[in-house]
Amino acid sequence: MRAHSLTRNRPGKKFPSNPVFCSAVLVPGSFTINGSPMTSLRQYYFKLLLFSSLLFACAFVFARVSDERLVSDVFYLFVPFFAGVSFLTAYMHQKGMEQKARGFAHLFIGVTMARFFFFLLIMVTYSLLFRDDAARFIVWFMVFYLFYTFFEVMSHFRAVRKKE
Repeated sequence: MRAHSLTRNRPGKKFPSNPVFCSAVLVPGSFTINGSPMTSLRQYYFKLLLFSSLLFACAFVFARVSDERLVSDVFYLFVPFFAGVSFLTAYMHQKGMEQKARGFAHLFIGVTMARFFFFLLIMVTYSLLFRDDAARFIVWFMVFYLFYTFFEVMSHFRAVRKKE
C-alpha cells in the first residue's frame, strides 16, 4: 500500500494515497496496480477470459454427458454472454474510477443495478417467447449469473486486500 505523510497536519501519520469508500468492495483504484490502471484491467480481462474458458469447457462436458432435458436450448450462449457483459462492466468501472469516490460509488451501484435489471429483462423476455425452455433457461441463467458474480466479487476483494 502506498502512503504519504501529511506532515502539515499530523506529523508522522500515514494516510492512503487513494481515497477509500468501503462498503465491502467499493475502492476507487481497485483495478490499479503500481499506478497503472490499464495494465491491471488487462490482467483482469485475462483472468476473466481464463475463467470463462474453463467454465465453458465444464459446461460443454456437462452438456455432452447429461440428459438433454436438463440443458437449455441456448446453453452454449451463456458463457459468451456473461463474459461480454463482465468485460463491459469492468471497463465502465475503470472509467468510473477516474471520478471522486462518491461519483465512483454512484456509478458502481448504477451499473450493477442496470446490469441486474437487464438480466431480469432477458430472463422474462426469453421465458415469454420460449415457454417450453423457460424453466431450464432460468435455472441455468441464474447458475451462470452466480458464477460470474462470485468471480467479480472475489476479484474486488483481492484488489481491496492488496490495497491494505
